[in-house]
Amino acid sequence: MAIKLLTDLYKSHPEDINIVYNLGLCYMNSSGNPDSALYYLKKVDALDTDGWSDSRAELYIAIGRTYQLAYKFDEALKMYDVIEKNDTEKVWVDMVQRERIICRNALELMQVPVKLEIKSVGGEVNSRFNDYRPVLSVDNETLIFTSRRGSGRSSDFEDGQFEEQIYMSTYKDGEWGKPRLLDDLFEESSLQEAATSLSNNGTELYLVRNGDLYVSILDTVNNEWSSAEKLPSGINTQYEENYVCVTEDGQEMFFSSNRPGGQGGYDIYHCYRLPNGEWAKPTNMGDAVNTEYDEDCPIMHPTKRILYFSSNGHNTMGGFDIFFVPENPADSSYTAVMNIGYPINTPDDDLYFVPTAQKDMAYYASIKWNDKQSSGFDIYEVEYDEPEVDKMAVICSNILADDISAVRVRVEQNGESIGRFVPHRQTGRFVAIVEAGGEYVVTASDGVNDIERKVVTTVCNSYNKSGELVTIDPFDFRSVEPDVEQQVVSTEKLPGAKEEVSESDKVVTGADVMSQIEDGKTYYTVQFMSLRKQCPMDKVYKLDGDKVIEFVYKDGWYVYSYGYFGSLSEANKVKREIVKTTYYDDSFVRNVKNYKKFLK
Repeated sequence: MAIKLLTDLYKSHPEDINIVYNLGLCYMNSSGNPDSALYYLKKVDALDTDGWSDSRAELYIAIGRTYQLAYKFDEALKMYDVIEKNDTEKVWVDMVQRERIICRNALELMQVPVKLEIKSVGGEVNSRFNDYRPVLSVDNETLIFTSRRGSGRSSDFEDGQFEEQIYMSTYKDGEWGKPRLLDDLFEESSLQEAATSLSNNGTELYLVRNGDLYVSILDTVNNEWSSAEKLPSGINTQYEENYVCVTEDGQEMFFSSNRPGGQGGYDIYHCYRLPNGEWAKPTNMGDAVNTEYDEDCPIMHPTKRILYFSSNGHNTMGGFDIFFVPENPADSSYTAVMNIGYPINTPDDDLYFVPTAQKDMAYYASIKWNDKQSSGFDIYEVEYDEPEVDKMAVICSNILADDISAVRVRVEQNGESIGRFVPHRQTGRFVAIVEAGGEYVVTASDGVNDIERKVVTTVCNSYNKSGELVTIDPFDFRSVEPDVEQQVVSTEKLPGAKEEVSESDKVVTGADVMSQIEDGKTYYTVQFMSLRKQCPMDKVYKLDGDKVIEFVYKDGWYVYSYGYFGSLSEANKVKREIVKTTYYDDSFVRNVKNYKKFLK
């Protein structure tokens, strides 16, 4: 907006030093315009600056930084020489010293470029708007990302972009397909939402909404995402949290926050999952990782204990660079931060690095500029130029059990633990990522019985878009189907529940509910069960049958939910009661209108 206004003023006042200077600063601070910025900033230097309110040192620093964006680091250093000779104020000296260090970092990194290929992800993923925060499924077939392109439900901003929204694209026939808006996630209006990471089994999508962190759970039966639920206090604060990821086994969390008490700016925090499933109190990762500047976008490699993150501190070559730090296995510390190198990193912002199970493949978002094109953030695919070694293989299977939540899976190699995994409670599926070309023992245990499988992976199993998963037979712990009436989880019933439910009670159908809902209003319900056969109301455990809603789907499934509520908080409260009081521990909240397209 400023560039548009200043350009109009410049046409009639081309010698006005303030107009020319501010126009140059605007181009310097907008992505991909260093040539335009240099044109106006150099013109300021040629004008009469007597009586000008800004200092020439500030002008030269702006010119120097613009040279850096244009990869003209030697020219930038010359500008900083001029400042040091003529301006001795501490503020300029400190600023120049830091920019000198950034220039030297860039020159050093560019002397030893990493051998790789960087290319746009293609398809219709990248647009003329900002596209960033790539999130990849473990099989590299699904890409979830955040975009500021326009949609039927987004509002435009003064910067010409639209509000952040989350999209998904599927890889098919050698390219990424047309992205679709994940509008299931948007239960509230006027909220910007951005994806951050996906759990290993692909059923938990973590996102940030207006400075708070949330998680949405995938309903694998209907392939829909639930309403996002806010992560607990301690992880979220009154300050801003911007990015979160959970490790492959779901036992550790890393996130960024600008809360006070850190090293400065945004810092990266770490916490463990407690035995009761709750998250422990987060701890700052300290000055080994965090600096007085910003550290953001933490993400852990699928198997290697390597933490990736972005920072405009450390030995950045300009803006945000991507860094990595390996874990010290002796004491689980992180101490040796390294720049991931050029050409992944540039003098502008490079963020949201996502490693994959395939060692030589990764994704990230960057503001790329050259003399032929300019743009904002786009998503790029990185393919390292290295031999087919140390690749990863993906082992997957299913747990069949009366109580899937009681089962744990461990993977060992040569008697040493590779990892422990928790199967998904709804599907029983678990996924383990291991090094290709090895022999492993996969053991599932329900606390009473152990079932063991031996697995051999080869380099041919190395995971990529054309690779194959190593699928092993299911682990079956099932006993004779229990009598639902005999299972007792709690002696307390939900508020308002009946002591006995008669089989003759009328079933409330989805059509009944749809007819009662007022137009234009949003209602929520708590889905607790999906079955292939119809369930009599006297078999619904510890819930008031009068409040149970039966949705009959076109594909023959019977889906059951409990009540309908005018607010999301009320629905979540009931959901928590159901999880606590019954064995329906996979219950989740859905918008009632989302059922309509599936009804018979």
